[in-house]
Amino acid sequence: MKSPVFARLNLKIPMTLVEEIEELSGPRQRSKFIIEAIRDHIAAVKREQLAMLMKEGYQARSEEAAEIAREFEPLDMEGLGAD
Repeated sequence: MKSPVFARLNLKIPMTLVEEIEELSGPRQRSKFIIEAIRDHIAAVKREQLAMLMKEGYQARSEEAAEIAREFEPLDMEGLGAD
């Protein structure tokens, strides 16, 4: 597997946050901790975006789905003792 390419970033982070990162990440593990936190956040944002797209798609197709349900309603009721 190919080694990842890294970029060095110069970030300003509040000192209180740096202290929390150091407390949670352990010695010399800050970068790894921050990379994992960023990956988790990106995944969460992508899940939210996908959920929104799915919701919009369902809403856009809701009338079509209702029409299909109306078309098949007689078949759904077939054989339910209406004899």
